[in-house]
Amino acid sequence: MVDKNEASWLGQLRRGVADRCVLALLEHRAYYALTPAGADALAQFRAQWTQFTRAVNELMDHAKEVSSE
Repeated sequence: MVDKNEASWLGQLRRGVADRCVLALLEHRAYYALTPAGADALAQFRAQWTQFTRAVNELMDHAKEVSSE
């Protein structure tokens, strides 16, 4: 079961990326096209997301290594 604090930050994370996920879904569909501003927002998000997830994964891997020593 997910506690209230975990559900809160997870919900915030989901809300924070949901609009960018929609942009990614619409990027190549036949009936919709991104505006230049939407394409820029998606490109910026992809770069930031890559950096963010890399940093979190490195931290989690390091924490796992330290805890197993």
